[in-house]
Amino acid sequence: MGLPHQYHLHEADDPSTLEPIIRNPNFGGASVTIPLKLSILDLLDEVSPAAKTIGAVNTIVVDPSRSSPTHAGKPYLVGHNTDWTGMRVVLSNAGATISPPNSKDQKSALVIGGGGTARAAIYTLNQMGYSPIYLLGRSREKLQTVVESFPAEDYDISLITTREDAVNITKRENASPIAVAIGTIPADKPIDANVEALLDILFGAGGKNNEKRILLEMAYKPAITPLMTMAEKSGWTTVKGLEVLAGQGVGQFELWTGIKPLLRDAMAVVFGEKDV
Repeated sequence: MGLPHQYHLHEADDPSTLEPIIRNPNFGGASVTIPLKLSILDLLDEVSPAAKTIGAVNTIVVDPSRSSPTHAGKPYLVGHNTDWTGMRVVLSNAGATISPPNSKDQKSALVIGGGGTARAAIYTLNQMGYSPIYLLGRSREKLQTVVESFPAEDYDISLITTREDAVNITKRENASPIAVAIGTIPADKPIDANVEALLDILFGAGGKNNEKRILLEMAYKPAITPLMTMAEKSGWTTVKGLEVLAGQGVGQFELWTGIKPLLRDAMAVVFGEKDV
């Protein structure tokens, strides 16, 4: 494509070892993965509002118009998060709606799990207009910490950790139906028995007028996860997390180059249907 940079893999556990690389005058940007998504924030000059709210950076962009205020003559580095934009585009393509705040058609959503990916999922659903957002998991204390990290005036988040919580949601009068769920729990082992029982209640509760309900599974392996199987048995449409990998990659490439690739091409590469 004639672009001035090449994309290479660099593995590191200690963020301080990255400083010579990202402050090099020839540095053109980077993808950031676990375990550095949080610790990399301290090495950057600026963090986007989305990345700040989510609390994680997955993309470093160089702003050539500015120099670092803390590293004289070095590149000005901005941290972004495209995990959430990847989720949004994939959900939208699957048929999930985007509603303005306080819309009469506003629907609720569910996030399963309470880790870092759950934070990006909450941010995504809030930006798409879903409210309330239910956060489901084993530890109420852990989930409450996640809730408290979001501004209460902008986020209506309720916890589901007991059978009573789940049943109350399904029986609540005039409650907006759960139309979208995002799974952020590991898929390489069976679902926790308590979590599975809560999901059985929520997945089994019918939507309004047989409305389409969508589960986005963020785990990549196995191809069909236990969470997807549960949802599909209750009539939910399921979407694989690999699609988000393609979507967030499209966002990264656009931030680095100003060029927006076609999502279908990115998905073909991720699914092994096309060479880079």
